[in-house]
Amino acid sequence: MKVPTSDVVVEAGRYRVERPITLEPGFHGQITAEAPNKVTFDGARRITGWKVDQKGWWHTTLPEVASGKWNFIQLWVNGERRYRARSTGDGYATIAAAAPPTLDVTGKGYNRFVYAAGDIRPEWQNLGDVEILAVHNWSMGRLRIASVDPSTRTVTMAGHSAANADWSAFPKGNHFIVENVKEALGRPGDWYLDRPTGELTYVPERGEGPKDADVEAPIAPGLVTGSGLSLTILSGIRFEHTNWVTPPTGHDFPQADIDTGAALEFSNCANVRLYGCAISGTGGYGVRFGGGCSYCRISGSTLRDLGAVGVMIGTTPSEAHTEKCVVAGCLLISGGRLHPAGVGVWIGDSSDNAVTGCEIRDFYYTGISVGWTWGYGAARSGRNAIESNIIYDIGQNVLSDMGGIYTLGDQTGTVLRGNRIHDVNCYAYGGWGIYPDEGSANELIEKNLVYRCSIAGFHQHYGKDNLVRNNIFALNGEFEVMRTRAENHRSFTFQHNVIAWKTGAPLGGNWSGTGFEMRNNLYWHYGSPTKAPAQEPDAVVADPTFIDPFHGNFEPRELAPARTAGIYWLNDFRWERVALNKQSSVRSAARAFPDPFAKTRQR
Repeated sequence: MKVPTSDVVVEAGRYRVERPITLEPGFHGQITAEAPNKVTFDGARRITGWKVDQKGWWHTTLPEVASGKWNFIQLWVNGERRYRARSTGDGYATIAAAAPPTLDVTGKGYNRFVYAAGDIRPEWQNLGDVEILAVHNWSMGRLRIASVDPSTRTVTMAGHSAANADWSAFPKGNHFIVENVKEALGRPGDWYLDRPTGELTYVPERGEGPKDADVEAPIAPGLVTGSGLSLTILSGIRFEHTNWVTPPTGHDFPQADIDTGAALEFSNCANVRLYGCAISGTGGYGVRFGGGCSYCRISGSTLRDLGAVGVMIGTTPSEAHTEKCVVAGCLLISGGRLHPAGVGVWIGDSSDNAVTGCEIRDFYYTGISVGWTWGYGAARSGRNAIESNIIYDIGQNVLSDMGGIYTLGDQTGTVLRGNRIHDVNCYAYGGWGIYPDEGSANELIEKNLVYRCSIAGFHQHYGKDNLVRNNIFALNGEFEVMRTRAENHRSFTFQHNVIAWKTGAPLGGNWSGTGFEMRNNLYWHYGSPTKAPAQEPDAVVADPTFIDPFHGNFEPRELAPARTAGIYWLNDFRWERVALNKQSSVRSAARAFPDPFAKTRQR
């Protein structure tokens, strides 16, 4: 489907899209809904023709599936995402033992492990369509079963994991889910698509009836694509449902699941603007401003029920540079529904971008990720502004090694300022609020509030010359501040921060060497008296007088303790907090979508 190369006003209605709408190169104009939220471009088909069996389950046959012309692994009923039948039910299974990869993938990745008795069965119908969702550390592979050896309880998967490295292996103790098992049907909301016969079976939730239910299955891989655009505006439009199907050799990406396609995808574009749009029900990510884009923007929009990433800005280092793009005043909620490593906003090897005034919640890996180079090599990421965002309910005990805000590589000129980050919870390790990872350098991190993260509020793996000042790190799980690698240069300067804790310790990790500066910080322990840490013996120990920190109110009753430490910025902090809370109260009314991973628990 193509649109004219001039302004378009779209009449109210739902428009079914089976392949992306292509905006012609050079398009210059607006595509506007006749009335806001009354125009929907929908990449799904409605499923009808149901028959009900004696158990109350619904059945219908889809000839295009049986003929191999259509396949899908997502389904929505009355606007809610439903999940395929899992033999692991509401929990995870645990790898019983590692197994060496088969010879054909040795040196490329891993494709086998030993399972516990009963967790996987060779007699399952359509065994090659059964998928193993196997957790590594910061990613989760989605691999089809190739074979099962019941004598050794070894499962071999089609394809292999992303790399020949420990972080990409399937070791004993890692957890996994088994999905798309016909024999596991039975829980309300379960469904199964029998590809050889085309039969779709659905186990209804209470109160659902086949005559009035709106059942949708995706067919379009994307909804809008454009290249070479200039001054293009999309306004007030809803974009719903895109398809993503597990490849024959599976899917296992090293980090952030950025290779899963977008509902709206742009490349080599300038001044593409999305205003007041809503994007939901994606198989991959929501919006991508890809290689060669500049001055693009999405604002005042809602992205939710996302298969992977919310908004992607930029590229890997091998692609054309992307710069000066903005995500402003958006709600990004309920991401990673197919690919748990998807993040709220991903900025790759890209510079001079801004993410500001957004609320990001209910993701399993990271809220905002900036940079795509590891170590101190050349990078094109810098001068990015991450300001005044609310980021919470991240990780949710599903993956490990994540941050509310995560950075990589040289970030000269990048600023992380005025963000409120809380409840970042990891599975095994690494639930951090602000996380400068490998080679993060030359960042300014200031006036952020970080609390209730499972491991620490701030963690720098390794980096250079970062300035961390005027922040509050409080009530985090094990430590407030962590440093991992001692280096010969200055890792960071840490000054005029408030560090308050009740459990654990104020500082953790590796504090050997002299490659850091700590000065003019205020420390306070809720519980028993304490003294300044050895890394900063002259620090001030005093109650910061927060009104109710255990319920998220960090406004100080008095400023005198902070001023004793030379901390004057707390006088302004209350205004930032009020502004953020006002934004949150407006947007948090949006309902989170059903959660396929975080509510499951280890069996």
